[in-house]
Amino acid sequence: MVPIARTKEELAANMRDILQSRSPPGLVRPRSMEAFKSHVDGSVVTNQKELNEHNRKNDVIDIREWGNDSYCDLAAKKEREEFYLGTSKKEQRARIKAFSEATQKVEQGYKPNQGEQ
Repeated sequence: MVPIARTKEELAANMRDILQSRSPPGLVRPRSMEAFKSHVDGSVVTNQKELNEHNRKNDVIDIREWGNDSYCDLAAKKEREEFYLGTSKKEQRARIKAFSEATQKVEQGYKPNQGEQ
């Protein structure tokens, strides 16, 4: 339980404590992180800004975006799920088209080389 504030400063401190205790990391207080070497491009990432730039540059995402945490971009998560599961109409049409084209090539006598897959 939060003690009753007697001054504006105490009230501000109480509100800050409440917000920091209930909010996801990164929204109220910056997330601390240890420096690490990227296995994607070998660069050293030391803070959140560098991590965001690294992810944009290399077209990768933070693994936490795949989780169910409240700071996850839900629209992006839904789009990824639809892509990998093939549940969106757009993905279903693309997969049907690719399958049809592959079937036509096989019917026309296409045979892959030994090294192709």
